[in-house]
Amino acid sequence: MAASTKDVDRKMTDHDYLIMERELYEDSIRALEVRLAQLEDGTLPEYVEQVQAFAAEKQSRLDLARLRRDLLEKNSAELLAFDLQQLNEVYAQAMERALRTPPPSHVDLDTSAIDNTAQPLPMGKTMSDRELAAALNRTLDEKRRLFNLEHIAAVQPSTSTIVAQLQATRDAWQAALVAMDASSPAECFWDATHKTLHICAQPYRVGDAIVLHSALADEAFYGEIASVSETAVELKLLCDSVVTVPLASLRDRRCRLQRQDMYERSTDAPFSPMPTTPLRRASTPRSRRKSRSRRVLSLL
Repeated sequence: MAASTKDVDRKMTDHDYLIMERELYEDSIRALEVRLAQLEDGTLPEYVEQVQAFAAEKQSRLDLARLRRDLLEKNSAELLAFDLQQLNEVYAQAMERALRTPPPSHVDLDTSAIDNTAQPLPMGKTMSDRELAAALNRTLDEKRRLFNLEHIAAVQPSTSTIVAQLQATRDAWQAALVAMDASSPAECFWDATHKTLHICAQPYRVGDAIVLHSALADEAFYGEIASVSETAVELKLLCDSVVTVPLASLRDRRCRLQRQDMYERSTDAPFSPMPTTPLRRASTPRSRRKSRSRRVLSLL
């Protein structure tokens, strides 16, 4: 009797194990079905993390490409406007010289030896409209056959060059952002009583010759202070552009102001044609200022 009770207990235990195994198997199937459903509707956590990283990188590349395109378009438009202005100036000077030049004196020519008898023009074989159309089609086909883009292959940058330039621009941009985030805020305030702008214990007033340095664009712009308020400082650059720099950009070191004499002594830049002159106001040619200094004013 005791042996039969043990057999029943062992059989019930095996049955329980089978039930538990089947339940675990069904739970795993249900969990797998849930993951497959999440994968199909795009809510699986692993899939979402990978897609978000890819989307962020793609958006970053698109932003860099769009920024480069905008800068190139602005630069091209400015250069085109400057070239048109030069052409207009040259044309105006030529017209002025032509108007100042006296007209040639009228001289009566002896035309007695010229035969004024009208002669019939030599006429060759005429062609019909169909023949002319066929000849035109042959000429157009020959032009299309001989046309190619080999003449621009030497100046067109390769894909690797474009990618390298975009990567360099992105690295420089990120390095500038990291440097600005790591730096401490600069002391900058406007003293309305004495009409003085104090930046890192250095006073600035209207009319001071300064150098504006952009940390993001890594460019230096020469000019002078036109006006100052409690929120922004207005600068007139050598390229005849007026730039408004918020004081917040000076505090977070996105932009930096420095006097021209102090800047040139610190950088040893032999830019001014007169080394003894501490201020530099118009030593750069207009064409160079137009094409170089106005390229990245929108980044300020």
